[in-house]
Amino acid sequence: MPAQCAEQRRSRDEQLQKQSAGEVTVERLRLELRELNADRTRLQREADQATQERNRLEVELQVAAPALDEVVRRCKHLEERLVERVRELGDESDRVQRLEDQAESAKARLRAMENQNEALARKLQSPRSLQSSAPKACPPQRRFVQPDIRPSNQEPSPGRHSFPRVAAVAAAQAALQEPRGDMSARRAMGRPAMESARLELYKMGSRLERDLLPFLQKDVRQVLGGVRVNIPNKTKGQSKDLLSSARAILGKISKADVCLHYSLKNMPAGVRPFREFLLEAADVGVQAVLLVSGTGKKPKRDAVSCLCELAADLRESQVKLPRLGVAFSPFEDPEIEQARLKDKLSSGLVDSIWLQIGSDLEALRAGLEFLRDAAGDIRIYGSVFVPSRQLLSRFRERPWTGVDLTPNNYLESLENAEKVTQQILELYSEFGVLPLVESPVENAPALRSMTALFRDPQDSLRSSPEPQGAPETALAPGDGDRRSEGLALMWFRVDLRVHDNPALTAAARHPELLPLYIAAEEEVGGAAQVWVKESLKALSATLESMSSRLCLRRGDVTEELKSLCRQLNVRAVYFNRRYEPWLKEADDRISSELQQMGVAVHSFESYLLYEPETISMNSGFHHGHWGTLLPFLGACRRLGQPRKPLPKPATLPSSPKLAKEITQPLEELYLAKIPPGIQDWSAPIREAWDFGEDAALSRMHSFVLGPRLENYEKQRSRADLEENPNSRLSPYLRWGQLSPHDLYWAVKGTGLQEKDVKTFQRRLFWRELAYFHYMVFPHMRHEPIRSNYKDIRWSQDMQLLKKWQRGSTGYPLVDAAMRELWQTGWCQQNMRMVVASFLVEYCNIDWVKGAEWYEDTLVDADIAINSMMWQNAGRSGIDQWNFVISPEGGSQDPSGAYVRRWVPELQNLPRRFLHKPWEAPADVLKAAGVVLGETYPFRCVSDLKGARQLSADAVLNMRRGIMNSTWNDAEGYDVISLPGGELTKVFTRREFRLPNSDAPKQRSRKRSPRPAASRSRSKVARRACQRSLANWVLRDPGRAVIDLDS
Repeated sequence: MPAQCAEQRRSRDEQLQKQSAGEVTVERLRLELRELNADRTRLQREADQATQERNRLEVELQVAAPALDEVVRRCKHLEERLVERVRELGDESDRVQRLEDQAESAKARLRAMENQNEALARKLQSPRSLQSSAPKACPPQRRFVQPDIRPSNQEPSPGRHSFPRVAAVAAAQAALQEPRGDMSARRAMGRPAMESARLELYKMGSRLERDLLPFLQKDVRQVLGGVRVNIPNKTKGQSKDLLSSARAILGKISKADVCLHYSLKNMPAGVRPFREFLLEAADVGVQAVLLVSGTGKKPKRDAVSCLCELAADLRESQVKLPRLGVAFSPFEDPEIEQARLKDKLSSGLVDSIWLQIGSDLEALRAGLEFLRDAAGDIRIYGSVFVPSRQLLSRFRERPWTGVDLTPNNYLESLENAEKVTQQILELYSEFGVLPLVESPVENAPALRSMTALFRDPQDSLRSSPEPQGAPETALAPGDGDRRSEGLALMWFRVDLRVHDNPALTAAARHPELLPLYIAAEEEVGGAAQVWVKESLKALSATLESMSSRLCLRRGDVTEELKSLCRQLNVRAVYFNRRYEPWLKEADDRISSELQQMGVAVHSFESYLLYEPETISMNSGFHHGHWGTLLPFLGACRRLGQPRKPLPKPATLPSSPKLAKEITQPLEELYLAKIPPGIQDWSAPIREAWDFGEDAALSRMHSFVLGPRLENYEKQRSRADLEENPNSRLSPYLRWGQLSPHDLYWAVKGTGLQEKDVKTFQRRLFWRELAYFHYMVFPHMRHEPIRSNYKDIRWSQDMQLLKKWQRGSTGYPLVDAAMRELWQTGWCQQNMRMVVASFLVEYCNIDWVKGAEWYEDTLVDADIAINSMMWQNAGRSGIDQWNFVISPEGGSQDPSGAYVRRWVPELQNLPRRFLHKPWEAPADVLKAAGVVLGETYPFRCVSDLKGARQLSADAVLNMRRGIMNSTWNDAEGYDVISLPGGELTKVFTRREFRLPNSDAPKQRSRKRSPRPAASRSRSKVARRACQRSLANWVLRDPGRAVIDLDS
């Protein structure tokens, strides 16, 4: 019983304990519930306040928006009024100037007419003079023979069509006509003079006024003794453009002789539009109009019928017209052309005959002999080209309709073209033909080329004349000697050309010369080997055309050179210098060993505009941080202009007899050797390029003289254009088919304004800067210049690296660039930056891996330039990139053509999804035949923002380790050590700056709080500004970067 009671008591106590614990738990839950209710009430209150604030802001925005719109509208209206007023003032100024010039011209013409009338009166009073000067058989009068419908006392206006005067004046004119034999004799005297040459212009409208008028006013007028120009009618409906161009020229140069072309093929049909054009041209002050039927199929109303109708029309009306010219081709069917010309002459309106251009000298002579008999005293103009490599390349690829330059091998070489041109000029001189230069003469170098053409017919005309203002080329040892003794060895490396090659020019003074190329065991990537191999073929062919022979060898460079010098008794070795640190050391060692053998060694500068050792830069900030472009440009300018390019040697000495026996076949150099069973990856690269210095010069002239240079600033970031806006000259510069001096002076010689060529010309100085960096930091190929950056923790995901290399990242823009790189060995600069930024900023893979891949796949793989770019992309370089390029923006490819070209599996996607296929709905992907993960890979980085943060954190973690040290300044900038031990601060991106903890804090000024309404208006204005900025970035497809320091 007691036990039972004890058990009951224990049970009761346990129940009481559980009840007490339950009550405590319930009480605790009640307290938590009350707290949650309080939190909910507080959050609801805050949400209500936020809603009220949002509603208030929306109301303020609605109130402020009309005011902002009105301000914008008024600003636009004021801007339009200002522009219109400026235009009106400019037009008024031009009109006043034009009227003043016309008044001066009228006074001069009036004085000339008075003098002419006095001379004519004196001749009329001397019957003996008339009798002695009268011809035995007066040639038929062909110039403007129309019935005289003016009153007898009305004189014709000067510079217009002059219909026959009263009988006495007409008789005097006939009496004063030159005998035909005297005319022929006069035409045969001398060569075509510069004072008689005319220029054909290729620019109209604003481009003519901006680019050509100052050149015509100053240079052309000074050299030619006046301005005589033709403006051709190349496209349909150019009437207004022709007249406005003539008006612009005559408005600035009142005494200019302007001839407008009128093509019946490009202008409205019928004589009425032609007559109206002539009247408008006369009002403008145009002196002459050339009437042509147009090339190809003749229009229904050709020049013959048009002249006949115009002549009939003029018999019934009194008009003042410019002189009329007609075309004649000596190179087409003689019977047809001669009959047509006779019909044109019979109209009595023809004042001049203009010859078609061609290279058939026999046909030209026959045509000129016909004109000598048929044309009487009518002036004859003959077209001529100034030969250049660009001209030959253009006519080989796209010849002009109706122009045949194949006879006499005109297109085979520049030398042939120059020879034929001189023969054409001699014929023109013999028959008194006045020259019309149809090549563009729009800048000082082109004018000098034309001057040389007329000045000395024996000189070989250079396609790239040496511009003025540059220092003369300095050749080292033996410069003063006209000839040197013994056999010379010309050692080619990265200078695979014969023009502008100082070492070759100096070596050519020897009686014997052996050109040599040694394929060394240097690290040259696969794509670059393809380029070198094909370039050696082109160089060998060029040397053979100059009676020389390229010797090819493979092996250790030092031993090969020493062996050849002993075997052939070489007296001197010539080469152009290289600047990679280990190659420079090798050159110094080789030179020393050869000199110990008694062989003279001469080296020259050729690869760069300036020797890196001559450039001096002070540490610190001088218009930019040390080692950046602007201070470097200043240091280069202090050295003066780069030297002029050298011409190609006229001849080369013969090669020694053993040259053929000691040379190895090209295949034994093992360049781009592909083992059996491996697909020929080099074939697409060979198909993508033309090799050799002729191709390099042609490409340079095409870029520099065409529209791409002028448009480079606006279009250089576009990868989707049909014709790439970039020059694609980098591989030719890398392997020396083109020299930097060629390109520097070619750009200078265009006459374009500095602002139009500044960005492109600075590309050459970026190249110079890379070699300056390599001189200062000889290990920058694999080691970061900011030495602490070697401690960054990079991703070791090699599968991710392979996806990047193969163009399988799942980001179409990145993949397109990597595939183009693999297929052609090249992609444009901004696309290289896109893929570099992706690898470093989003994949967090060491920049050295990217640099190594570029060295193997680029045909223009230049270790200095490549290392500098990748150092900057990897943040460890001198000029750390201040931006991150989004791989999904597509601003470099706004039309999508670039991605469609190189990622064809996505070509059927709509443009809005082309750069982000993962955002396309399933039905759109299905219709385009795209299956993500099968036909096109998934994205290798799905969270760009997160990946970008991890990459930035890796840099920040490293930089926290150098805070409060020598390598981090007070403001958080990186500090590096220069070779002399001097320290200098280098640019550091704002997100990576960690100011030292002991740095003084900047004191902030206290500002009085602004009213709430003012703060709200500021927010509205700031948001409007942000929207405008976003719209501006979207409109500018070249802006593909996120600026992190703005």
